[in-house]
Amino acid sequence: MHLVNSSGEFQLETMYGDEEQDRLLPDGCTTSLESSVVVERKPRSPMAVVIALLILLVTVDIGACLYIGYYLHIALSYQDLEVSEYRNPYVNLEKLYSLKNSTTRYKPIVNTPRLAVQVSSLHPDHLYDPKHHIYEPKFGTLSPPDKHLIVNPNTHTLVQFRTIDFGMEKCSLFLRLPPISASVPHGFHFDNNTVLDVCSLDIDQPIDTRVLTWAHRPRCKHDIGTFIARPGQEVPLISSGSSDSYTFPCKWGTLHAFEISCSAETPQCGIDIWSNEDAAWGMLSILYLAGVFIGLMLSMAGLAMYQFQTV
Repeated sequence: MHLVNSSGEFQLETMYGDEEQDRLLPDGCTTSLESSVVVERKPRSPMAVVIALLILLVTVDIGACLYIGYYLHIALSYQDLEVSEYRNPYVNLEKLYSLKNSTTRYKPIVNTPRLAVQVSSLHPDHLYDPKHHIYEPKFGTLSPPDKHLIVNPNTHTLVQFRTIDFGMEKCSLFLRLPPISASVPHGFHFDNNTVLDVCSLDIDQPIDTRVLTWAHRPRCKHDIGTFIARPGQEVPLISSGSSDSYTFPCKWGTLHAFEISCSAETPQCGIDIWSNEDAAWGMLSILYLAGVFIGLMLSMAGLAMYQFQTV
C-alpha cells in the first residue's frame, strides 16, 4: 500500500485491485459498493397491536350503530302504516294449484267485518266512533267484537271486510235478520217493507274512523244491489237490474267497503240490530264461491263473509 496526499489530506490506499482484495477476504465477505447491509428489526410492541385492534373494533361498532340507527329512524318515522303492503304468506301456492290435481274441497268459511260504523246526514261533521259493548266480569274487562247495524232515512252504516284466505276469492253479500218475536241480547228494531241499497265504496285501504264523517266519507263507486229484508230469513244481495245474486271477485289480502242505506222504494225504512258471537243477527254476510252456489249456512248467519273455495 502507499500514501496518497489528496486535497491536503493523507489517505491510505492499497496497492491491490478490487479483485485481489476480494480474493484475500474470507468467504462470504465483500467490499463492493453493492454489498447488502443487514438491519436488525426491533420486535413489534404488544401494546401497539392491542391499540390497533381496539381502534378497528371501535370503528366497526360506530359503523354498525350508524347503520342500525339509520334504519330505526326510517322505521319509526314512517307514518302511513295503514297503507302498508300486506305481505304474501302464500308462497308458490298458485303454482301448486295450477297442477290441476284433485284438491280437497272445503266448506265455506265465515269472515266477519273488521269495521261497522254509522254516519248521519243530520250531523254531517260529527265523528261517529265504532260502537262497542263493554262487559266487566269478575276476571276483567271484555269488549267482544259485536257489530252494530243501523239504517234509517238519516243514518247509513259503513262496513268493511278484509279477505285473507287464499283460494276463497269469489264473494257474495247476504243479510240475515231474526224473527220479530226472537229474544236477542240487545234488542231489535225493524220496520216492515224495508229495502236496503248497498253501494261499493271507492277505497282500498282501511277506513280511518278518526276523520270519518258524513261529509268526509269514502265516495260511492257504484250501486251494486239491494236487500229485501225479511225477519227470520237470510236473503242474498240482488244485483241492480237483475234477479240474480250479486257476486264479485275478492282476492286474498284485499279490503272491501260498502255503504248501506234505505232504498228509494222504502225511503222511511228502519233497522237497528246488534250482532255478536252468540247470535250474529242483522249483519251482512259475504259468501266466497267456487264458481257455483253452495247452500247457505244458516247456523253461521250475521254480518260476516262466507268464503267458498275457488281452487
